[in-house]
Amino acid sequence: MPNDELTDETVIWRYMSFSRFASMLHEGNKLFFARPFKFDDRWEGQYPPSYLRNTKKYAEEKGFPFDEFEADFAKRL
Repeated sequence: MPNDELTDETVIWRYMSFSRFASMLHEGNKLFFARPFKFDDRWEGQYPPSYLRNTKKYAEEKGFPFDEFEADFAKRL
């Protein structure tokens, strides 16, 4: 680890505040999932373009109608 010191303003986790993390540990038996549309990275939580291409190739090889896959992808987005 570098010798740089962390300040109080240093972000060490970008999906939740420390108070939310501590609350989650204290309450127990609960999980927190950040909403992907709040992420700074617009691609976070998205399928890579290669996934759709590979799925289309797989569907063609197996004789599955690709329009069903496309409809499923549209619902997920």
